[in-house]
Amino acid sequence: MRLLLIDDEPLIGVFIRRVAETSGFEVQITTEPNAFKAACTAFDPDVISLDLSMPDCDGIELLRYLAEIGCRAQILIASGFDHKVLESARDLGEARGLAMAGVISKPICLAELHALLESVREASRRD
Repeated sequence: MRLLLIDDEPLIGVFIRRVAETSGFEVQITTEPNAFKAACTAFDPDVISLDLSMPDCDGIELLRYLAEIGCRAQILIASGFDHKVLESARDLGEARGLAMAGVISKPICLAELHALLESVREASRRD
């Protein structure tokens, strides 16, 4: 499975990549929106992890973009925002027809991230 990640914090990207790779994911990291949009097509991810707050754009804009292109990947929101904000973003994604895998708060808990990635893998095996 392929996971595409966009986060402006390089250490977060490295952390998520390492956890995902131990779960069997091939991972591509991007830090800016144009590279992310190009990778959505070229990398053809099964899972997308996105941050809601970045200097060049926000995750809500990216959720809208993903809905516009008919993205079928499962989407994970990882952000330092309040949990209510994360849930609202997830609800927005679902309302736009996106497959929202879940939300995870920063700082990210290793066990929580691993469990979420494993549930995504299990869901894809059933499909």
